[in-house]
Amino acid sequence: MSIITSWFFHILFLPGRMLHTLITKNLIARYDLKVYTIDYLEIEHKKSQILYEAPKTLKEKYVIGAGPFFILSGLSILLYYAALTVEATTIISILFIYSGMACAFASFPSTEISHELWKATQQGIKQGDILAIIFCIPIAFFNLVKFFYIFKLELLFAVGLFIWLSFKLDIDPF
Repeated sequence: MSIITSWFFHILFLPGRMLHTLITKNLIARYDLKVYTIDYLEIEHKKSQILYEAPKTLKEKYVIGAGPFFILSGLSILLYYAALTVEATTIISILFIYSGMACAFASFPSTEISHELWKATQQGIKQGDILAIIFCIPIAFFNLVKFFYIFKLELLFAVGLFIWLSFKLDIDPF
């Protein structure tokens, strides 16, 4: 049953996953790494939609692996803000909310990228790298969300972000 619901949500929020892939592709190009394959329509939560040359430094790993999370989370907050504050028709507001949810749902890296980031973080902490120490908590959060994918924590994150912003703006979202 979990596989069916996982598949359903990955199809429902496919635009967010496609945007995640596009952002990742642009971050990879920033470091001149080779892209082997791109599959914008990949819906399996464990697989990455893009296969690329391994980043060489810890900074490259964090920018490429965790960068889309921060970019898409920020974008979803902007879309939620537009849905809550812009005077528009109900359809437009629902479109903003849907787009924000798609971005927030797809913001997390795939399971394989999360594991790679965690291994790199552990190795960096052992070497005393300050960047690894700073990113330890977000990377642990990614792994926790991906480990408990059966509970759809990505969806809870997307809805929670919307509710948090509505409370912060003191606007009734319903």
